[in-house]
Amino acid sequence: MKPVSENACFVTLIQIAEEDPEVRGKLLEILSHPSVHRRAVLHFYIAEMNRKGAPEDFVSAVACLLQDAVADRARSLLRNKEYGTGDQRVRSRPPRR
Repeated sequence: MKPVSENACFVTLIQIAEEDPEVRGKLLEILSHPSVHRRAVLHFYIAEMNRKGAPEDFVSAVACLLQDAVADRARSLLRNKEYGTGDQRVRSRPPRR
């Protein structure tokens, strides 16, 4: 695996998650775990992706989530995109009456 800067892998990861709801869901599931468990799940997920021949750039981007600060920021951004912010409508919650 070639080295990728933390910023580049983070941007790549968020872009992919924004384009693919399945990836977003998987990442949010992984990121919902406490730090130690998240790392174990990520190691398994990364090994599985390597075994299946996933694109190297994507695998490198997911590997950035092993860092707590990166994982926290990704979780925050993906959750905000999921629920909507500002003028965006909330997609997964019913309206209040």
